[in-house]
Amino acid sequence: MQKYMPLDINGLHWIFADPAVTEDDLKNIRPFNQEYASKYWSDNIYSENHLQRNTQTVVNDNWICSLKEAKYNWHVDWNDNNCRGLPEFLSNCVDLPEDELIVFFWSQSDGLETTWGIFLRNWINFLYEDESPILICLRTGFSIRFGPTGTLYWGYKANCR
Repeated sequence: MQKYMPLDINGLHWIFADPAVTEDDLKNIRPFNQEYASKYWSDNIYSENHLQRNTQTVVNDNWICSLKEAKYNWHVDWNDNNCRGLPEFLSNCVDLPEDELIVFFWSQSDGLETTWGIFLRNWINFLYEDESPILICLRTGFSIRFGPTGTLYWGYKANCR
């Protein structure tokens, strides 16, 4: 099974156009093909084979990673184009190197792999689709779920690869 597909083929390239993501960052945003994304999702993120979009309940028996609500609303900074808001908040709460590999999913079949630094620099692009995307740092298991109303949930999960 092929793991990645080109960014311009998977239909997500437009997300990274406004604001424009640098060419260097674009080279390191690797979308998963849908088959691989679906398998990764069911093995590592959600134990049922479907996505419950817009759910506010994060801690339940189906989510492989239980998350707790953080005291921060990312929607405010996104709506104000405050590019520094979320990165400053996260940098004060978790110490991860910029080259930390992460996976980011909008849904069970739309996900990608990139680095923590690329996500922090371009988070406004990643959260353009805001129906509860989830981010998982591969080495540490640090996970964030971005609620559609700006609620931020986070925690750690084991066995994240």
